[in-house]
Amino acid sequence: MTRDVWRCLVADRRVLSRAIATALAAGAFTIAVRRGDPQIATQHRDLVDWPRAEAVAQLAAGRGGVPDRDAQSRYEACVEHSHGLIHTYTRIPAQHIVGRVRAVDRAAWISANIGTFRSFVAPLSGHFGRSTLVRPGAMHEINRLALTSQIGILLGYLARRVLGQYDSTIFAAEPERPGWLYFVDPNIDETCQRLRLDSGDFRQWVALHETTHAIQFEGVPWLRGYLRTLIENYVDSMTSDRILAGPSMWDVPRLIVRLRRAVPRRHLGLEALLSTEQRAMFRRVQALMCVVEGHGNHVMDAVGARVLRTYPWMKARLAERRANPGRAERVLARITGLNVKLEQYALGERFFAAVAGRRGVDAAHRVFDEPRNLPDLDEIANPDRWIDRVIPRAA
Repeated sequence: MTRDVWRCLVADRRVLSRAIATALAAGAFTIAVRRGDPQIATQHRDLVDWPRAEAVAQLAAGRGGVPDRDAQSRYEACVEHSHGLIHTYTRIPAQHIVGRVRAVDRAAWISANIGTFRSFVAPLSGHFGRSTLVRPGAMHEINRLALTSQIGILLGYLARRVLGQYDSTIFAAEPERPGWLYFVDPNIDETCQRLRLDSGDFRQWVALHETTHAIQFEGVPWLRGYLRTLIENYVDSMTSDRILAGPSMWDVPRLIVRLRRAVPRRHLGLEALLSTEQRAMFRRVQALMCVVEGHGNHVMDAVGARVLRTYPWMKARLAERRANPGRAERVLARITGLNVKLEQYALGERFFAAVAGRRGVDAAHRVFDEPRNLPDLDEIANPDRWIDRVIPRAA
């Protein structure tokens, strides 16, 4: 959802602490049982214990209420209305998706997303399951427990905050099947009450953002496959890289060279460990996510300002909360990577606003004509460079 909404919600640290303690206790028991049975250990090459991850997520998420009996029809109506408004603004054609709308509670959202996470992690499990680096025994179980707990806590944390989601299904067993639109109704209700927002307008605003994502991935023919290929190539390069997958002492000099090259360019964190080729792929993924998320925000604001009576009030209330995020919220956003997602919203939104303001809405949507029209990170930060490269040729 929008960066403003993410920032206005505060973490319940006691619930997260209980989730962590439960995951560690269950994992410690499992390790103790399996230490003496190598046959059991060899049967668990999967990187994540998915049933346990879901249990941890459900505990971390808390109850949060359930949708009322009219929630489903309300969101279907919001999506139906959004579809026409977005098509008029973007000119991107897409089939109607009302039949794939779901009003859910936190538990149902977690269950749906466990499958998505599992599909995404499957290639990594396949690689490390064959790797000599992953050997049966207590150390493997400890690593598995750590990743299981991290995914469970992350999903639980997100389930307390996410308002709407378009699941593109690009990593599903049948990646070409249409996606689903989820609306976590208890979270939307809580946000409306806390910020004193008009519930009808706010639901429509959320629907505008998520329906925009559905139209992007189902109306732009090349986008779904392009994103999947980008991520698959990036993951393949990471899992085949000895320096990242499991370095030995002989790889240390190569690692030092990478770090020395990264420092002058101010690459931080994981990016500092990547090869030149991997860094280029990483930045292409980042740029595409800036486009997808920023476009969603641009559309919901551009259309929302015209059709939602309380739009100025909603923007003002969210801006007030954004200016004073809690300390726990800031820390958890960094830990979970949500701060990166918020930056993507902001960068991409500014890019589309700048291009639409200087050359018109139709020019801004040239981004989706073909893959080579996508801006890189430098062009996202400097929209005039993208305009100079794309608009004269495409006009």
